[in-house]
Amino acid sequence: MIDLFDFVVLSSFIILLPLVTDFLNNTFPNAKIGRLAQEVVGMILVFFIVSIIFAGVSLWYTHFLPFYYTKSLLISFDTLNLLDLLKFINTNNNNNNSSGGSIFNKIIFYFHIFFTIQLVVNLYYYYYQTITADNFLPKISKNKQIQLFANEATTTTTTTTTTTTTDSVDEKKNKLCGLCDQVSDGKWSTINKPKSHHCRICKRCIDSMDHHCPFAANCIGINNHHYFILFIVYTVIALIYACYLSFFPYYYCILNYKNYVGLSFTTNSNDNDNDNNFKQLAQSCANFNKYSFIFLCCCLIVIASFGILLFQTYLIITNSKTVQLLKNNNNNNNNNNNNNNNNNNNNNNNNNNNNNNNNNNNNNNNNNNNNNNNNNNIRM
Repeated sequence: MIDLFDFVVLSSFIILLPLVTDFLNNTFPNAKIGRLAQEVVGMILVFFIVSIIFAGVSLWYTHFLPFYYTKSLLISFDTLNLLDLLKFINTNNNNNNSSGGSIFNKIIFYFHIFFTIQLVVNLYYYYYQTITADNFLPKISKNKQIQLFANEATTTTTTTTTTTTTDSVDEKKNKLCGLCDQVSDGKWSTINKPKSHHCRICKRCIDSMDHHCPFAANCIGINNHHYFILFIVYTVIALIYACYLSFFPYYYCILNYKNYVGLSFTTNSNDNDNDNNFKQLAQSCANFNKYSFIFLCCCLIVIASFGILLFQTYLIITNSKTVQLLKNNNNNNNNNNNNNNNNNNNNNNNNNNNNNNNNNNNNNNNNNNNNNNNNNNIRM
């Protein structure tokens, strides 16, 4: 049976599925297998992202927050709840006879609860807005196109206004998306805007398109770009918080397990207390078992999420879009290839010209030698 740890590890690998779809698109650019794979992968990723947030909250409630307070104490993860944890904090403070520390620990405890609740609420809200936003440009049917162009093509008495209106009609006809016309079999099309782009996966033109996000199964455009950025921001914050809490079981149960056990035998003089400390640590780490390695999964995902956040920040600062950057790179590569081809052609032409000139010079020299020989023969 799959437990939460297996689900988290499986989700970490499933998040890498967009790399497979990109490989299919690059390997088979003219086939539909890459686009179909992106549609299927998008729905799978949406399910796993919604589920992994819920799984993270469950692990926070049953494992990582209790371990953060109890460390090596023997606790029951199956029956523990937040009220039991609050009782433990009060009992621990009463044993230490510290009223100031009791208030501070309670404040920190309630801060963890409030911080986690607002993180989960914001993650679900911004993710819902990202995956449900409609960024499509409006469809214009053939009848509406005829009416629109007919109204704008009404000529006036002067020739100048006539040429102006007909030019504007021709410009709007050129702005009609040919891909939308192909998708609809000529039934409708859309008028492109300056930053619009036709998405081959959604099969529609997107207003102010940044990119098609496989993790949202939707295009990031004018109506959800800010929601997408806020979702990434809260994802990075949540992952940093997850790395912080999951570090303690990884440290005590994996990295420093032997040293911690050795300290438990040397710090106290009572052997019974030492045995109890060792048993409590061993039982806690046994309860965690493989959950201690979730720290590594959190570190990997937070690095990828932080990279996406930095790239989106760069796009905001430069007021650009991902699609525009890709187009510019393709244009630059094409220009470089054209320049290289032109340089190669020029070099070939120069070489040919040099070879022709050398051949002509050699022919002229040969002709001069022949003429001199003929003159000498005549004199003889």
